[in-house]
Amino acid sequence: RAATHLAATLHAVPPGLPPLPGPLLARVGRATGRGWRARRRARHPGAEEEAATLGAALTDQLLFLMERFEAARDFSALDTLLALQAKLLREDGTSPREKAALLTDRARILLAVGELGGHRSHPVEAERRAAEAARQSAQRVVPDDPHLSGRLLLKARCAAFLHDPDADPSGLERAVEDLRRATEAAARTTPVDLDPLRDLVATLLRWYDNGGPPTALPDAVTAARDLDRATDDADRRAPEHRQQLAQLLERARTEPGGGATVDALPDAGAQPDAPAGGERLHAWWRTADDPGAAPAERLRAALSLVDAIPPGHEDRTAALVLAAEAEVQVCGDAGPDASLQRARARALRATDAAPPGHPLAGRALAALARATVWLAANGSEEVDDVLADETVGLVRQAAAALPPGKPDTPARLDDLASLLFDTANVLGDSSLLPETLALQRRALDLTPADAPFRPFRLSTLAGLLEEAAVVLDEPARGTEAVAVARAAADSLPADHPNKHELIFNLASRLLRWRAGADRAADRLDEAERLYRTGRDMLPPGHPDHARFLSALSQVLYVRHEETGDRGGLAEALALAREAVRLTPPDDPFRTERRILLARPCTVLHDLAQEEDGRAATLRAEALAAWEAVVADENLPIGRRVEAQEKRARLALAGDDPHLALRALEDALAQMPRMSRRWLTGPVRKDAARRAPHLAAQAAVAAIRCGRPAYAVELLERGRAVLYSEAMTGRRRRTLLESVDPVAAERLARIDSALSEADTFANVVAVEVKSEERRAFGRVVTTDETSWDPRPQVAARTRRLAAEREALLERFAATPEFAEATRQPDIAGLRRRLAGRPVVLVLAHRDGGHALLVPADARQDVDHLPLPGLTTEAVERRDALTEQAVRDATDVRLPHPLRAAAQTELHTVLEWLWDEVASPVLARVPGTDRADAGRPRLWWCPAGPVVRLPLHAAGHHTRPRPPG
Repeated sequence: RAATHLAATLHAVPPGLPPLPGPLLARVGRATGRGWRARRRARHPGAEEEAATLGAALTDQLLFLMERFEAARDFSALDTLLALQAKLLREDGTSPREKAALLTDRARILLAVGELGGHRSHPVEAERRAAEAARQSAQRVVPDDPHLSGRLLLKARCAAFLHDPDADPSGLERAVEDLRRATEAAARTTPVDLDPLRDLVATLLRWYDNGGPPTALPDAVTAARDLDRATDDADRRAPEHRQQLAQLLERARTEPGGGATVDALPDAGAQPDAPAGGERLHAWWRTADDPGAAPAERLRAALSLVDAIPPGHEDRTAALVLAAEAEVQVCGDAGPDASLQRARARALRATDAAPPGHPLAGRALAALARATVWLAANGSEEVDDVLADETVGLVRQAAAALPPGKPDTPARLDDLASLLFDTANVLGDSSLLPETLALQRRALDLTPADAPFRPFRLSTLAGLLEEAAVVLDEPARGTEAVAVARAAADSLPADHPNKHELIFNLASRLLRWRAGADRAADRLDEAERLYRTGRDMLPPGHPDHARFLSALSQVLYVRHEETGDRGGLAEALALAREAVRLTPPDDPFRTERRILLARPCTVLHDLAQEEDGRAATLRAEALAAWEAVVADENLPIGRRVEAQEKRARLALAGDDPHLALRALEDALAQMPRMSRRWLTGPVRKDAARRAPHLAAQAAVAAIRCGRPAYAVELLERGRAVLYSEAMTGRRRRTLLESVDPVAAERLARIDSALSEADTFANVVAVEVKSEERRAFGRVVTTDETSWDPRPQVAARTRRLAAEREALLERFAATPEFAEATRQPDIAGLRRRLAGRPVVLVLAHRDGGHALLVPADARQDVDHLPLPGLTTEAVERRDALTEQAVRDATDVRLPHPLRAAAQTELHTVLEWLWDEVASPVLARVPGTDRADAGRPRLWWCPAGPVVRLPLHAAGHHTRPRPPG
């Protein structure tokens, strides 16, 4: 708009400048008579005017400082500018548009400092800041943002500047990807900015000359051809671009094997829809757009289209979307050339070429969302929660961009619902399940009643309903799940080749949804009948035989769990063995079927008597199955913890405490990952509750290995999971206040916001009722609405946690911070005791233990068995104590009942003295002294013992002897 307005005001082009491009002159002609003000008011639908918050004075100050540095190399102005930019970027009041502009300016200035010979940290920060600005443009945080191409170009120049064979060997590769994206974004502007294409040609040549891949040279030829096509004949650089293309073509022909590559390229002047290349292009279109074609063939055809169709052409976006979808499909099939990073890069280019409103925007965003969540889950050892959280936004944008009238929209919504469900599992965020259900219902509503896929989408909806019922504890959804699954199975005729699949799904809904203990037997009987019916439909050799056998085994195992029926356990084990035997080694469900084998085998071992000789055989088989389960690198953390607990219990039963200790060490090591700060409060608290229980089991194994000091460490490690966030958070803030007070204040605000988010994590719905009243109090209108805050709370928690981690990462290398996050060891613990004896007490099903840590650090930790402190006895007295305290303090009860409750309490205290306090005090030196020299003893209970009043143990109703 600015260029059109400027061109309309000029009487003639100033001397020395090229003539105005033809398209711009045409736009000037169309704009004649309408005036600049009329064009200024025309805005993109939905775009909002954003208020400027910096103000004219601050803006002028920033511009003045930048001009001082750029024109006069005034480094004092540079320092002032960088400090002012950093301050404005930290402030919450700065608008998104202004933040993006500040980030861009900061990146440009820091890159200039690096080019002048400044420290390497300046261009490193420049690339990071340019990436943040480009991300805002790409995610359309600011409506009508025209700066994506320029910001990607700036980021690419930073990456190319940082390239170093030793320090940063991937710099040129990053620059090429950014320049490719910048090229697609620039092609959407008028006039087209050719700088990204120019830089792309130069960077590809530099990459090729510096040991890059052999494809870099033909890619440079393709980019040079696109640059020549995009250059107007009246442009003064047109001869230069044609000459560059000719030189590159000649160079490519002289390279080994380059002639064939060059001959495969369309002529520089040819158009993609020209008759000479039309037949070949049509063949590529057919293959690339065929979902049934081999993924590698689809990808080759789509990439050929991308090479043949230049940026800016109307078919370019479709070619990029097909290339992104094919690359994602190759990753899904785990092909030999699969690359999650490359799939995401192709999908980003497709979304850059398909802005909001484009008919292919939904498909491009869906491909980007799938590539992003796969990269988040599998790109590194730890889940990248930032990328996974980004996927949620991409799915929402893709669903909104899909046109409801297109015939393929229901299928794409079905895929998006599945993708959002996968993302919820990656994030561990159950609050996304209602949104997943809404997407699946929308897909179903758009599916015609006679469509062949409708029964299968109904079955998918049933599965999501059941998941929501179990995870969110919403019984109504479970009942609906069974009804929907039954309707899906009944809607297929008996002779349909996929009838057995929907029967399997219905049986699975019945098996998992445990509504009403009184109807458990009937429900499980129906599930077993359905599984057997579905299996009878399968021909011999069908791959689903293993699936049905494993499910039948699970029914028999669950029947034992819910009803106590042991009669089917032997058959459950036999069916599970056969299912594992029929499952190929590379089948993704093999581990799950091993779990369903290990569970009944473990139960049968527990029920077997040692003297009949079966226990040892069952124990060996169960251990082998659980070991195969934990060997799976892709095993979810929850399943891994379960498997290691079962391994440890079996190992202890087989008198192998060393194996039990190794298994429990691994299980305990998973706990910090299950209680990370970006998870919502209920998820973290569940992990924190499990950690001390696991630590107590590990401590018992360490005691049986003869390592009482290590048992103390393990108990403290479990306690650290419970308290680490609160304690280390305070310690870190205290340390930060002495190093960076501004960062410490920011950390305090983040922690406060995270605590506030935890408050809403368990809120299912907020009911809001509003009334509009007029004079004399008459109610005119009322409005009621319900709001589920959980999805927003979970997303806010992840965003704040990511900011928190980024803030703390700046100080992670400081020795004080490393000490604050280090796992406790026995030496460090004893240093903190400062001469005070400590006794750790824990219960176990075979008898409890006391670990005595002497005040003198030169003395070893002592172990004292407490045979009467079994888990069962402790839990019984926990319940007794809780009820007795409640009755004894209830003033509404008659005095005899309250007195009886007091007697019950004294019984518990006497038991605690006999089983715990008396044996421990007899072992601790100096506790029998009557003078002031008696040591102060610190009791440190673990597990269920924490709920018992150890400090008050004693026979208080007996008269004390003199002295």
